[in-house]
Amino acid sequence: MPQGLMAPLRVVLQRSFADWLVVAATWLVILCAMTLVAIGIMYGDAVALTGLRQVIREAPATATTIGVETRASGDELAEIEPKIERQVGRILGWTGGELIAVTQSETYSLPDQSSNDTTDLVLFGSYEGLDRHAALTAGAFPQPGAEPMEAAISAVTSGTLGLSVGDELQLTSTRGSDGIVPVRIAGIWQPNDVDDPYWRGDALELTGATVGSSFTTHGPFVVAREDLIGRTASGDIALEYRALPDFDRLAVEDVRWMRSDTAALEGRLADALGDRAAFGVSTELDTILSDVGRSLLVSRSGVVVLTIQYAVLAGYALLLVAGLLVEQRRIETALLRSRGAGVGHVVLMSFAEGLILVVPAAIAAPWLAVGALNLLNVAGKSVV
Repeated sequence: MPQGLMAPLRVVLQRSFADWLVVAATWLVILCAMTLVAIGIMYGDAVALTGLRQVIREAPATATTIGVETRASGDELAEIEPKIERQVGRILGWTGGELIAVTQSETYSLPDQSSNDTTDLVLFGSYEGLDRHAALTAGAFPQPGAEPMEAAISAVTSGTLGLSVGDELQLTSTRGSDGIVPVRIAGIWQPNDVDDPYWRGDALELTGATVGSSFTTHGPFVVAREDLIGRTASGDIALEYRALPDFDRLAVEDVRWMRSDTAALEGRLADALGDRAAFGVSTELDTILSDVGRSLLVSRSGVVVLTIQYAVLAGYALLLVAGLLVEQRRIETALLRSRGAGVGHVVLMSFAEGLILVVPAAIAAPWLAVGALNLLNVAGKSVV
C-alpha cells in the first residue's frame, strides 16, 4: 500500500466506538430511506396490478376472451387458419395463453323422427384441448377413422338423450341429402369448470341443448377433426378460434399495447383474409383494457405523489445525517491533513466510505421492501 495512505488509514481504523456507532446509524438511515422509496415504487405497481386482475376476474368470459368466427370449405382451411392464428397470436403474445380451434359441421337429425316432424337435431364438433378442460366420466375420447365413427358427448346430453357408452345410432343430414352417418358413443365428459373461459359461456356446450323456434339442437357430438371434415361436412364448415389470454402474466406497462392490438384485430384480419371469407370478431377486451388503463393512470398518479413525498423525506433525512457527519469529521479531517494526507487522499477515503455505506443499503433495500409489502399483505388479509 502506498505510504501516503497508511497514516490516513490508521486514523480511520483508530476511531472510537462512538464514531463507529455513528457510522452504523448513518448506514441504517440510508437503508431506511432507500427502503421507503422502493416500497413506494413497488406499492404503486402492486396496487395497479391488483386492480387490473380484479377487473378481469369480474368481467364475463365472453368479454375478456376473443372469438373469431368464419365459415369455409374444407379445402380453404389450410389457407385461412394460419392467417387467423397469426393475427390472434399477436394479442396472446403479451400474456401467453391458449388459442383454441373449434370446428363444427351442419346439423343432423336424431333417428325415429319423420321427415315432416323433425324437431330434434344434433351438432358435430371438434374441440381442440377438450381433454384439458373436461374430464371423462365414462369411456374415452374419440379416435379418428373408427367404424362406426366415434363421438363423445357431455353428461348433460347423455342424460337428455338417454345415451350411454357403446350405444350406436344413425344420424341423417338435414341438408336435404340422403347422407346418413353411423355413430358410436365412445365417451361421456363433463366440464371441469363451467366458468372456465374455454367455454365462453356457450349454451350448447354447457347445457347440452339450444332451443329455437322450430328445432332443439343437442350436443355437441365431439368427434375427431379429421372425421368432422371428411365424414360429416357436406358444405362449409363453421370455424371458431377462441383466444384465452393468461392475464396473470400481463404486466401493467403492456396494457395499452395489448388493447391496441385487440382493437386493430378486425382490420388486420380483413387485410389478411381479403375476400376469401366473411368473419366476425366477438370481444370486449379492448374496451375493458381501455377503461382499466384510465383507472391505472389515476391510481398510479396518486401513488407517485406519495412516493415523491417519501423521496423528499428520505432526501431530507440523508441531508441531515450528512450535515452531522461533516460536522463530526472536521476534527478527523484536520488530523488526516496534519499526518500528510492531501486533498485527494481525503476525497478518496470519503468516497470509499460512502460506497461502503450506500452499496450494501442499495442491495438490501429492495428485499426489505418486498418483505414489508408481504407483511402488509398478510396483515390486511387477517384484518379482512
